[in-house]
Amino acid sequence: MYTASTRNTTSWKSSALGGAGAGFFSRIVSAPFDVIKIRMQLDASKINNINNSDIFATSWKRLMSTAGAIYKEEGLITFFRGNIPALCLWVGYGTIQFPIFAHLQQMLNNIQEVNLKNNNNNNNNRMSSSSSSSFVFPSATIDFAAGCCAGIVATLSTHPLDVLRTRFAGQGLPKKYNTIWSMLKGTGPKGLYKGISPALLYVAPSMGLTFSSYGFFQKRLTIINSNPLVCGALSGLVTKTVLYPLDIAKKRLQLQGIERNEGVYGPNRKYNGMVDCIIKIVRKEGGIVHGLYKGFLPGMLKSVVSTGATFVFYEYIREKILMHQGV
Repeated sequence: MYTASTRNTTSWKSSALGGAGAGFFSRIVSAPFDVIKIRMQLDASKINNINNSDIFATSWKRLMSTAGAIYKEEGLITFFRGNIPALCLWVGYGTIQFPIFAHLQQMLNNIQEVNLKNNNNNNNNRMSSSSSSSFVFPSATIDFAAGCCAGIVATLSTHPLDVLRTRFAGQGLPKKYNTIWSMLKGTGPKGLYKGISPALLYVAPSMGLTFSSYGFFQKRLTIINSNPLVCGALSGLVTKTVLYPLDIAKKRLQLQGIERNEGVYGPNRKYNGMVDCIIKIVRKEGGIVHGLYKGFLPGMLKSVVSTGATFVFYEYIREKILMHQGV
């Protein structure tokens, strides 16, 4: 993705436009998985008849049951509910995240190169072999740090759109809010930043892992010529598996204040922050695996599809822009 030969040619324009296009197209292809995932995450009922010997089969049945119920009760269009704020979210997020990541990565690499040169010069002046070694940060560490910072800035900038997306996709029937304006009036400005704590705790390591694992797989999977679709999909799988509990806590907190039909969507629980939310999910909804990983299968599928598509479209759009600029 960002090799030594391309780092210096990265421009804000190419990265921003590439990120915007990647966000738009990856959202389109992953929207149905996102709606199913959110519905399953927001179902606060306890899972009965748990079969720990075949978790995948149980999760697949719940996925298909949820998808079928959504289609039967609310129609096909529901799988794209909340798509306008979601598209704005993904386009805005990509526009901010990718250029910040690219330039932070370049800056950190430049700082490391300068430090290495200075250390080598000092060692040559001392003529001392015992002082010839200097610490070098692995590229994965630099990618992780740059990804964390880029994710935090992008999240702070776009979180209100994430709240709107979650509420439209998860409110179910009967609808409490039919338009963005009615939701803005109902929640107020403060409501647009609900769930920001778990969002930041989730997105910092999430983006760090996404970019660092993507770079890792690009270097290791030479057998497939470092295909961005495969590398992106694998990085999405790693990130989602490690950090999924924070995602479900974020979604629960974002939906607070909307009373849903308990007979259909499970109890409307109240949470006093992220820690309280996680504890209640574990205690009342089936433990860590069946509680904190509720909706993991569609979430994983969505992450694999969206992350793979994001890097494919980003690389393609960015390369076309750089070629047009003659870089």
